[in-house]
Amino acid sequence: PSPGAFVAAFDVITERKRAEAAMQASQAQLQAALACMNDAVSICDAQGRVVEINEAFARFHRYPDKVECLRALPEFHRILEVQRADGQPVPPEEWGTAPLRGKTGDAVVYRLHRRDTGEAWFGSYSYAPIRAADGSITGSVVTRREITEARQREAALLQAHDRLALAQRASH
Repeated sequence: PSPGAFVAAFDVITERKRAEAAMQASQAQLQAALACMNDAVSICDAQGRVVEINEAFARFHRYPDKVECLRALPEFHRILEVQRADGQPVPPEEWGTAPLRGKTGDAVVYRLHRRDTGEAWFGSYSYAPIRAADGSITGSVVTRREITEARQREAALLQAHDRLALAQRASH
């Protein structure tokens, strides 16, 4: 081999190492960002497979940590029951697929119920597709925020308002 071939091979190896270092730095940035978020975050690939979650995702779904939650993901369709705000059930095959069809959502409310523990809570979901430079969908990102307490306060306020209106009508 000529000295030029060695230089070219060295340049390829050097460029590959730079690309790997840049990817590792990018991955570290993503991990740091996810770790400090209070909202539950999941990132899926184009086939809807979960490729990343944060600890808040585990807490949102009532798991002690990310590792246990990831182990339970294949069973989510048996453990979780999801309903729209109007009470209509959301079939498991529709969970998280809207962004993979190009749809976005902001503050979409769902009620979740864990069949195994009986716990129920409300979540506000925002989601969007992840797109490549050519516009094709390469995955999705979904964030979730628990809003159970806010919903309970809202219901109590409405109930108090109704009682006040009734008292006002009764007293003329």
